Amino acid sequence: MITHKRLLQALLALLLFIPAASCEAQIAYELSGTAEVRGLPHSARLIVVEDGRFRLDVDGPLGFHITHDGTHTWRQFGGAPAQELQLVERDLALFSAWLTSGYWQAGGAPLERAHGSGGAVQMRLRDDLLTAIVSMAPGYRPTGLRFRDHPGQVRIGFSGELEVNNRQFPSRITFFNAGPAWPELAFDTAEALNLANESMFDRPTTDTADHRFSSSLPERLDFRRIASGHTLIRPQINGQDFGWFLFDTGGVTTIVSSGVVESLGLQAYGESRLGGVGGLGATTRAVPEVEMTLGPLVIHNLPVQTSPGDHMTMISEIAGEPVVGVIGWDLLIRSLVTLDMESGAVEIADPAYNRIPEDIQSDLILHWRTPFIPAIFEGEHQGLFMLDTGAGGSGVGVIFPQYTVERLNLLEDRDTSPVDGHGAGGTVAMQLGSLDWLEVAGQRREAIPAAFSTEADNEGDPYSLGILGAAAFDGLSVQLDYANGLIAVVPIP
Repeated sequence: MITHKRLLQALLALLLFIPAASCEAQIAYELSGTAEVRGLPHSARLIVVEDGRFRLDVDGPLGFHITHDGTHTWRQFGGAPAQELQLVERDLALFSAWLTSGYWQAGGAPLERAHGSGGAVQMRLRDDLLTAIVSMAPGYRPTGLRFRDHPGQVRIGFSGELEVNNRQFPSRITFFNAGPAWPELAFDTAEALNLANESMFDRPTTDTADHRFSSSLPERLDFRRIASGHTLIRPQINGQDFGWFLFDTGGVTTIVSSGVVESLGLQAYGESRLGGVGGLGATTRAVPEVEMTLGPLVIHNLPVQTSPGDHMTMISEIAGEPVVGVIGWDLLIRSLVTLDMESGAVEIADPAYNRIPEDIQSDLILHWRTPFIPAIFEGEHQGLFMLDTGAGGSGVGVIFPQYTVERLNLLEDRDTSPVDGHGAGGTVAMQLGSLDWLEVAGQRREAIPAAFSTEADNEGDPYSLGILGAAAFDGLSVQLDYANGLIAVVPIP
């Protein structure tokens, strides 16, 4: 016979083994509407939870997903492998969702907060570098955010109002100076819902139908090294060879000349601007879907950007023949890439079966869809540098933006001469000199040619010191595994 005491003990034991989430479902809020990416309309859905987790789905030809599981923040473009957002991009994602949901006010939020003048609130992620200044309307409703002392003047704007369960949410979120991948969000509905699918905040899974590797095609790409030190490769677009493309680890999207797009009979949509050294440059449009083959890698339904014919004029003049596009991020996020920095050779392999050995691997950070790696130079200076094989040219191994030049006083007692620096955004004044030495991933090089910007150049970032071009790695081989955040730098035998 079961006594009341034993029954209560049995019930208590059962309850102790039931997860809290199954007893009480989490309350989430869903905002639905539209997003504009590179001038193209998309649908948008933002789900925020009171504990800080969130998911943003932007669906359409240039769509993407951002999720935050409480610890890590992931973004996935199309069906490519997801990348972990870090640095300023991570901050943009977290602050936009947390200020929308009200999580920034929770005691458990990993933020340091202080009241400023004029109703503003200063916030910083704990142990982080940047301080965010948040403008507030009455009732502590956020209206805008900017990062203090950030040379790029990256900002977020909040406007309009939606109400559900006596809570207010912005109906519009706008990103300024954050690059064309960050959309303008406009929400027209908001509702509360019981959170049944906890896995929606996990790292997005790779769409295996997005791309494939063909074992019958060679891993080494057709390539050419030109006098400037840049590497050119020859992909196929929709099964056709249109000529040379610049291979560029600093390329945040695949760019194809307008002439090639017209030859294929494809339609371009929307409008945005290319960015890089010199600021914002040529106007570009989106072509939602092409098939691209690079060695053994075949990417299906790849979105690309058009480029006017004169955008590649300088590199074409150096090459002595037309260069009709740029290949960067889209290839690298799907592959394990090996670069011979001496010859310019490029090999790509399936990362599912090929890994960088643990004894030579170092960490790599993806930021703005470009690789950043730690480096040390001239004694006390150390920090992150962007690895950009499309930068420099003519033997320049390191480019320092004005922000770093002035902050570290790099021109003091250094022999230099004036030179014009050319980038996607135009021309910027620089001083040409050299570094005594530079060390990257355990490999040290001396007398590295360097360029020091003396005017604003759109490349300053408090998280990074500068840009490493191919000339900084003479005699070295570099392996890049974007999906797993790894790099290896080894001498060429």
